[in-house]
Amino acid sequence: MAEHHGVGQLHVLEAAVLLGALASEDPSVIAAACSVIDNRWCRDAMARRADVVVLDAPTEVIAARRHTGSHRRDIDSAAYAALIARRAPLLAAAADVRLDATETPQALAATIAETFVADTPAEPVGP
Repeated sequence: MAEHHGVGQLHVLEAAVLLGALASEDPSVIAAACSVIDNRWCRDAMARRADVVVLDAPTEVIAARRHTGSHRRDIDSAAYAALIARRAPLLAAAADVRLDATETPQALAATIAETFVADTPAEPVGP
């Protein structure tokens, strides 16, 4: 998307997806793009409608991960470091909980469930 339409358009789409998901009355887990923190409407909507978990990792871990997967846009290291520094206070302000992203997905899920889910059923409910 960024390659064909530009980063700005990508971020508009990412914000729209988050805002649409937050507008739903259905309980859900939303994994939003980090760019949404730059958007005041997204920050306001998250503050009103969501429990926000921010996954933190050392800059070198984040930098290494950005080279994995074709879904991440190419950005030079200096610009990336500046982006991380600019977003850090916004992410800190938005976070209800901050977790160590170097933990396993299973450990992260368990911590999130312990933090936010009261009376988690042992088995799925419904048809």
